[in-house]
Amino acid sequence: MVDDEEIQYPMECPPRQESIAARQALLEKHEPISGPAFLTTYVELAEKASRHNELMHTLMALVLTGQALHRTRIQIGAQQQDARIHGMIFQKSGTGKGPAFVFAKETAERAGMEMSSDTSCTTAGLIGTVGKDGDATLGPAYSQDIVGFQEASTLFHTAGQQHSSDLINIINQITDVGGNISKRLGTGWLRYRSHSSLMGTTYPPDSRSEYIGTGFLPRMGVAYKPVGRGFYWDVWDWLGDNLNASISDESHALERVSATLAAIHLKSDAGWAFKYVDREEHKQTRIEASKLMHEFDESVAASSEPFISRLAMYNIKFAMASAAWSLRDEVRREDWKLARSLTIPMWGSVLKFISHYDVSVMNRDQQMMYEWISDQIREGQNHVTQRDVFRRFRGIPSDKRRKYLQDLVEQGALVQRREINEKGGRPSIQFMRPHSLE
Repeated sequence: MVDDEEIQYPMECPPRQESIAARQALLEKHEPISGPAFLTTYVELAEKASRHNELMHTLMALVLTGQALHRTRIQIGAQQQDARIHGMIFQKSGTGKGPAFVFAKETAERAGMEMSSDTSCTTAGLIGTVGKDGDATLGPAYSQDIVGFQEASTLFHTAGQQHSSDLINIINQITDVGGNISKRLGTGWLRYRSHSSLMGTTYPPDSRSEYIGTGFLPRMGVAYKPVGRGFYWDVWDWLGDNLNASISDESHALERVSATLAAIHLKSDAGWAFKYVDREEHKQTRIEASKLMHEFDESVAASSEPFISRLAMYNIKFAMASAAWSLRDEVRREDWKLARSLTIPMWGSVLKFISHYDVSVMNRDQQMMYEWISDQIREGQNHVTQRDVFRRFRGIPSDKRRKYLQDLVEQGALVQRREINEKGGRPSIQFMRPHSLE
């Protein structure tokens, strides 16, 4: 390990005076939004940029709040945790991830935070390089408040390549407590403390359970929303309804949202300690999270285990964020309850993501069902009816058959439609592969 005196740069990026001045100037003109109204206002404004994406907007607001609090420490026994929150949003293409990301970036920058959007998805592009002369060029993990990946699919692709196998380890170093980066390069060492929060948006990656097993995804707050065709048609209508509309009349609310983050940032920089009371509410969240996990197959529950301790930590951070929005030092019952209303949907999002995209948890019966439907369509059938499927797999309980089919529809592997019975009987439920549609 290199000695400290060999490092030619501060071990942590020092606060930027121009950012501090920008926060102070913002607060001279605009009053912060106090309490849960901060989150409500952020989501309402973000919805005007990206429709029907409340969970996505909520996670982004939490990432921004966690970064504003990044100098605040959480004491738990003999360990300390930092307040940063990291976020990864998984959603199909064309569902509003880009506009939501841009809205979050603009909000962060008004609050004096620097946020990258096109971060290079390589180890060198993320943490920096050391030249042959020994001079270091430090990456965004050193200088940026929020390291953003507006299209994080490349991140997953690169992380899966053998020549970039250490990328996940670097990301884990950034997201670990303290953000201690230590990397030996061919021309020297890079070693510093990253204060950055990570935030990415992408369509769901190919099924790769290693992203869970290595701890990469469990360190993230995950927002995953399955969307069907109705979502896209609704957005079509919304786009038409909002032509010529703008949110210029909301400029004061936008500034107040950023002013809240600026006030939190200044308080955290000055040294902000929180006192946690009414902690039994934290246990209640654990009970609800456990109940929700048992609604999924055992294979999903087993794969979700690496998320549990991180979820507990995020529940604490969400409660702290709630108190911070009121600029309070005490985390109270109402903060824990608000945290639970954020943690449980996120936990459900994690469980759905695992059940849909982690091939290691796909039920054998579901695989057989999907393969049989695909074979029927390949052999010339345009569709397979639910009755056909139920007859073929009568050995599987009916509730499981319905769940497996619905999961395949939500994943986009199958398309479902109802064919009206001209004789007045029950409509026929039909399943097709997406490519078989006219």
